[in-house]
Amino acid sequence: MQTESKSEIASKEVIESYFNFGEAMKKHFDHYKNLKYRERACLALVNDEIWKQLPDNITNDALKKRKERAGKIYDLFVSIGKEKIR
Repeated sequence: MQTESKSEIASKEVIESYFNFGEAMKKHFDHYKNLKYRERACLALVNDEIWKQLPDNITNDALKKRKERAGKIYDLFVSIGKEKIR
């Protein structure tokens, strides 16, 4: 039986959190797209939803990096399978 270190488990949990964040962003974007909003409007509405849930001390750059990271992780694991995270 293979044992995982605490850092490996923590890394997988972080990756899974980013995946879930990316998935939620995609679902919200698609929701607005289905309501016939244009792409830039969809992005703005999703950003507004995200900002409402964050503390005030998060910068635009920090949020942008987190969204990019979440999007990349989501795209990767959608193509190879979410179960590969674990």
